[in-house]
This record gives sequence, structure tokens and C-alpha cells, in this order.
Amino acid sequence: MGEVWRGTQPLDEAARADVIRAGIAYDLADERLGLERLKAKFAGLMAESADARSFALITGTDPTRQPGFREIAQRASKAETLGAFLAEYRKRYPDTAAPERGKPEGSSPRGSGEGAQSRAETQPPPPPG
Repeated sequence: MGEVWRGTQPLDEAARADVIRAGIAYDLADERLGLERLKAKFAGLMAESADARSFALITGTDPTRQPGFREIAQRASKAETLGAFLAEYRKRYPDTAAPERGKPEGSSPRGSGEGAQSRAETQPPPPPG
């Protein structure tokens, strides 16, 4: 989510989804401090959004026991959100991300540039013995 909370522009759908997923994760991990920080940073931006009620529920008192929590969590964990997360992760961390299904590891553009090495070339040799 980066520094998007410092902005004055409304959050786009992807950013709001990230905030909701973060809130759910903090709730499920019983991370009250993290949840309070999330609330402090995003309350203003989320208050006027389409996800205002979901954010209020997630950042409220004992959210996992509230009616509606399960539905919000199910919506936030749909397969397309996972796919979007993985695509963004692959863009942000191309050297450490697993390749997409059906694509060999060296098929991405990062593997064809000057000075590019395969993972096998960058791994240390096995110990003798």
C-alpha cells in the first residue's frame, strides 16, 4: 500500500481492496496495534468510499464476531484478487517470484537481457563430499 494513505485523492478499487485485505489479516492474526495503525492511516480515505461500511466493520470492536465479517472476507479472498496480487508481486519482485503457471522460468523478459544469469548460474556449488 506504500504511501497512498498520505494522498488526498480517493483510493482506487485495487487500493481499497488491499486495505480491506490488510484489515482482515490483522483481525485474524489478532494484531490490534496493526489494525489501529491501519485505521488511523486510512479512516479518512475509506470513509467516503464504496467500502466504507466494510472498513468500519473490520476496524471496529471484535470484528470477527460481527455479522458480515465472513462475507467481507470471502469477497476479499476471491481468486481474481489472488491473481492480481501475484501479478503485482511478479512485477515488483521479478527475481524472487515464481514463474506463472505454464511458463518456463527463463521465459520472462528479465531473463534475456545483457548480463542476465539463470538461477542455476547464480547458485553456489554444492559442498564437496
